[in-house]
Amino acid sequence: MRESAGHGDTDPPFRNPADAPRRRAAALAVAVLFLGSGGAALIYELVWYQLLRYTVGASSVSLSLTLGSFMAGLGLGAWLGPRWVPTRFHPLRVYAALELAIAGFGLAMPALIDGLARGYAALPGAGAGGVLGRGAVCALALVPPAALMGATLPAVARWVRGNADGAAWLGIYYAINTLGATLGVLVGGFVLLPNLLLDQVSWIAAALNAAVALWALGMAGRARWSDTPNPADVDPPETSETSETSETSERRKTTPSHPAQPALYRAALLGVALSGLTAMGAQVVWTRLLATMLNVTVYTFAIILAVFLLGLAGGGTLGSAILQRTRRPGVWLAVMQLLLVPAMMWALWFCAKVMPNWKGHWVGTEAAWPLFASDLVRVGYALLPATLCWGATVPLAVVAAGWNDDDGGRSERGRLVGRVYAANTVGAILGALGAGLLAIPALGSNLTAHGMLAVAGLNGVLLFVIAARHEPAGPRRLRPWPEAKGGLLARSEIVRGALWLIRNSPAGPDALQRLARRRPWVCVAALLAALGAGTWFAADLDDLLLVAGRRKHLYYNTLEVREGMHAVAAAMSHDPEKEGQADTRVLWVSGKVVASSLEVDMRLQRMLGHVAALEHGAPRSALIVGLGTGTTAGSFVDHPTIERIVICEIEPAVVDLAREHFASENRGVLDDPRTEIVFDDARHFLATTDERFDVITSDPIHPWVKGASALYSLEYYDLVKERLNPGGVVTHWVPFYETSDAAVRSMLATFNAAFPHATVWHAGPLDEGSDVVMLGRADDAPLDLNTWEQRWHEETSAKMRAALAEVSIDTPTDLFRRLSGDADGLRDWLADAQVNRDQALRLEYLAGLGRRRGDDAKDVYHQLADLRRIPPDAIIAPGTRDAVLAMWNEDRQREEEPATSAAPPPVPETPPPLAEPVSP
Repeated sequence: MRESAGHGDTDPPFRNPADAPRRRAAALAVAVLFLGSGGAALIYELVWYQLLRYTVGASSVSLSLTLGSFMAGLGLGAWLGPRWVPTRFHPLRVYAALELAIAGFGLAMPALIDGLARGYAALPGAGAGGVLGRGAVCALALVPPAALMGATLPAVARWVRGNADGAAWLGIYYAINTLGATLGVLVGGFVLLPNLLLDQVSWIAAALNAAVALWALGMAGRARWSDTPNPADVDPPETSETSETSETSERRKTTPSHPAQPALYRAALLGVALSGLTAMGAQVVWTRLLATMLNVTVYTFAIILAVFLLGLAGGGTLGSAILQRTRRPGVWLAVMQLLLVPAMMWALWFCAKVMPNWKGHWVGTEAAWPLFASDLVRVGYALLPATLCWGATVPLAVVAAGWNDDDGGRSERGRLVGRVYAANTVGAILGALGAGLLAIPALGSNLTAHGMLAVAGLNGVLLFVIAARHEPAGPRRLRPWPEAKGGLLARSEIVRGALWLIRNSPAGPDALQRLARRRPWVCVAALLAALGAGTWFAADLDDLLLVAGRRKHLYYNTLEVREGMHAVAAAMSHDPEKEGQADTRVLWVSGKVVASSLEVDMRLQRMLGHVAALEHGAPRSALIVGLGTGTTAGSFVDHPTIERIVICEIEPAVVDLAREHFASENRGVLDDPRTEIVFDDARHFLATTDERFDVITSDPIHPWVKGASALYSLEYYDLVKERLNPGGVVTHWVPFYETSDAAVRSMLATFNAAFPHATVWHAGPLDEGSDVVMLGRADDAPLDLNTWEQRWHEETSAKMRAALAEVSIDTPTDLFRRLSGDADGLRDWLADAQVNRDQALRLEYLAGLGRRRGDDAKDVYHQLADLRRIPPDAIIAPGTRDAVLAMWNEDRQREEEPATSAAPPPVPETPPPLAEPVSP
């Protein structure tokens, strides 16, 4: 194309060397488009994942359907977009239209998902029908907008030239788009989602799409477009500064950058698909391992994803650099896959041997951000080498598959990019689903990681053999770096020198290709032997590392480890020789102790069940959310009126461990004929079941664990109330450790907002800041502690009394002393607390920050203790009331005594009275 009067030609192929600055400006302008659209796409993905999680649940099947639908849409758009959009349309106007359509979906998505959720609630929630229904919701919501996103890169492929320069530019655009996705993850995960509503975050992403569309339309208005191949679409003539002869330059004017070879075309598509498979399969394994190592907070997952995307962006730039310096992209594509073997071995070794003993983080700091920076560095050390190889694969595969101007020109280039991108996406879908749903549950993370390593190596061997036979051999003198890529990386002599050394070394691509032509079987045998050795000697991920992460060296003996689809769980025991105490069994799930047989934990778990049963009086059905060791569920076995116990647990491995190692604590509830186990996400189960219960008790994991805050939201409690029978009772666990003041206040305020007559019960010693049990009722009846006391002494309550006596609750007064107040008494104290809602993810982020800082909530617990009171409308005998007040005064005295002192001050005979209203 040539410049027209009054219009600046922004197409990269400028003919005059003096146009280099304008070419650079045009390239940067298009790069800005991809930067913005990549950032918006990942912000959308974060928001849409949260919205769909509330509808289809957070089980592995649901998450796989969500991820698969999004990626399927990307691949479908890449494949169909170039086929359906006529070439007469200006590529940048097509790009703008796609961005505007994506913005429209972004604005409409909350309403769309809400409408789909209403229809989904009428479908079967379990079995094959439930899976089909979830798949339909995910597909209807995600495939259309994701298809629009997938069509953007093939659209711009028509804008670049069909030679090596054009392919290199396309690789850079791919890298810039991925860099934008990285920024979207970081900005969305660390700035937008912690502070804004999900709808507001969607508006920001839509505004970004609109800005990108306007930018593209402005560029299109300054550039002419023709849908016929441009005869000038060849590399610029070489100058006297280059090392090529005029004959070579003349040949390159009429020779496409890489002529299509059917065998190499098929191999490139297969190779890029297998590359996507190994990338996503390895990411599933590495995410599970690194999350255990660094804490399973939402921040950790954002860091892992950001590093992965950053590596892909760097790899795209590397692939573009290689394309500027070789005519053998197929060989280099094979080399990148072969380099994945040592890169993945490095990741396994670093995660297994180095990261558990890493001492490079900021020790003693109370700020979370330095710790996040340390995590970013550690994850980068582990993952960047492999992700660079994966990122270079796509641009290399495009050219290896036949990037040129023959057979359809611009239209064919768009279709070629779409096919390569779609093949990579299909492989990624298979890798994610195969690893998460099949390989890890059947083989474990260790064998899955080694299997992905072997697949990458075999892919490299296959590609190398085909490329060595079908690509032209012989050296090619390097061309100078194009002016259009005159950035820091392009001008770096280190990068240029590294590429030269790789190319000209005895083990470089040229030498290997010549060896493969002369001695193909020797070359293949050597590569397979190296691959086998690498897979065999790669570091193993031992079970304890997967369970406990950096805390694998703690004082526990491993009893059994089970790895499931959602988590790695283990039953362990304290070592009496090291601890000097009786054997205590603990249950670990993905790097965290979730339950134990310690008395304080047993007291909490039994209170969750018995307090609810006492308040109800005669419960016939109970739903237990979160099994743990099964102690809470086993509490209902002691109540004779119980006819049905439903346990909702997301991870089957936890059930197996509870049955095998905690049967005495859970009263054998898992083998009780009244018990039914439902493997599902609790919100999904409550939203899709028609059953109602007399008691619902929730003991989820900490809210800082990614996704767990959905079981602490006001909308979740509304679901619980809908599933309660008249007179029903709900109890909910609230942690007071590994959290923050703001997070604790948020949890209490949210429960009180849902249950205005809620009461709080503490399980542990007052001066240690223990966990609490929130008790709510479906009606407005007052707390009747007199009835509790009567039920306590009934003959049918013998088993309950024995179970509570095991945890030092021998009398009703021992239980009542653990009352820490009611919602009305805490209202002023919690006035400024944030209520946790589905639209605002602040609790998840507040708790995550507190977890990283190592905050505890002892100060908050002491403030709560100072506000203790028996609710004014509570029904309690005067003698019992006085006994409870006396115990509270004893607790305060013990709290005020110095922990260590040679001469402790005397305790007043009459401690100051607590403010306590007279109860009826």
